[in-house]
Amino acid sequence: MPVLQGLTPYVMGALALTAACGRVGFDATRIDLVDADVPPDLLGPNATTCDYPPAAGTLVHVATTGDDVAGDGTAATPVRTIGRAVELAVAGDTILVAPGRYTDLVTLLTQHDPPITLRSAVPYQAKLAAPGFVQCFRCAGWTIEGFDITADGFVGGGSQPVVHLLESPGPLVMRDNIIRDSGDDTLVRINRSINVVFARNLVYNAGSIGVHVPNTSNAVIEDNLIFTTASSANASLPLLWVETVNMGSSNDVVRRNLLRGWAGMRPWAMLFVSGIDVVLVENNLLVLEGPGNLVAPLWFDGVSRGVVRHNTVVGHVDATYGAAWLSTNTGPIADLALRNNVWSDPTAMMPPIFGGPGPSAGATNITLAGNGYWNGGQPIPDDPAAGLALASDATAVIGDPALSAVGAPLPTWDPVAKVFADGSTTICEAFVRQATALGIPASTGAGVGVAARTDLDHDLLGRPRPTTPTLGALEPR
Repeated sequence: MPVLQGLTPYVMGALALTAACGRVGFDATRIDLVDADVPPDLLGPNATTCDYPPAAGTLVHVATTGDDVAGDGTAATPVRTIGRAVELAVAGDTILVAPGRYTDLVTLLTQHDPPITLRSAVPYQAKLAAPGFVQCFRCAGWTIEGFDITADGFVGGGSQPVVHLLESPGPLVMRDNIIRDSGDDTLVRINRSINVVFARNLVYNAGSIGVHVPNTSNAVIEDNLIFTTASSANASLPLLWVETVNMGSSNDVVRRNLLRGWAGMRPWAMLFVSGIDVVLVENNLLVLEGPGNLVAPLWFDGVSRGVVRHNTVVGHVDATYGAAWLSTNTGPIADLALRNNVWSDPTAMMPPIFGGPGPSAGATNITLAGNGYWNGGQPIPDDPAAGLALASDATAVIGDPALSAVGAPLPTWDPVAKVFADGSTTICEAFVRQATALGIPASTGAGVGVAARTDLDHDLLGRPRPTTPTLGALEPR
């Protein structure tokens, strides 16, 4: 790793953890039991490092100086557009896109085994810009990686997300991309698909939703850094929304994501899960800050057979509920377990902790177990009308988790300097710096070494969990 000059103290502390960029990949079992530590099978890279695997197959080259008529896709005579490269590539090939700005619409319609890799030849230096959005319609066997994908604040896209993956039968992998500045719409929509991995992407400044995953089964949403800045104050919907709309979605995994900032409004949440049957939400870090207000950091609506464990929510914004809101708009809630999570508001202004119905109103078998709560030394407030209360958690840990929270610049991308605003040069590095600065507990934290053991073997940064793990997303240093 290169030596970086002039680093702030939070960055220097993060460097000791950069090896954790190789966060744990995917194991080979499915979510047959909601308590298992398992994503969908046969998906995604085994991410042992943050580097790309070697390019496979024939290399098809794209460059802004290329020619779609005279070019044959070799390094000596590249083609001009990604669309032409897609026509030339066959299963197992790699399309390498040279640095530059590309505004042609990227549309993937084909299915391949082994997959085709569509890759920025130099990470983040091939820019896919409006009006050239990225679309996959029933495509499968594709890996898309390393691009800077942006609408550049483009307004007028209507219902067109910057990235739209539609009706893919999978497998489909999208990883290590910067996806930003959507103007007036959603940044990423993964719709009516199966077997999709969306991993290690940096997503920021959505006009509405950051990442929207409707009607998609066997989806893995992991290791992403999703945030808002002051320039995205028009955003009013969740940073991450996984849902089903009268179609049935199941076996979805939302893990090891870092969500930061909130510019939206009630009645929304930073992370919203709706109508899913069998869902695992684990090891996520949510940092509450910003000018907006929300109903709750976490919102679960009509969810059945769900496990929500080892997540950390820290900070304060104006909210109706401080931890989670449970609702039954899309159906009853059943068999939902929330355990070993941390909710911390160091400002001592936490609103009532939970909101939502009890058993008589469509919520059954809701389990609270061993979660950590902190309201800056003040009592944890309850909503008398809610179906859940602090007393529902018989093994609650009330005390200061002593999270790092030392401040960290938002890692927006500077395409001219080719560096993130926090000094990072890769998404992986930015992720580790943010997690280190904002979510690691001190060894004296109230949640350290007190969690009941689960099948979860690693924390947000891929570090092993001890026999008696720590509450929340991260183990201490």
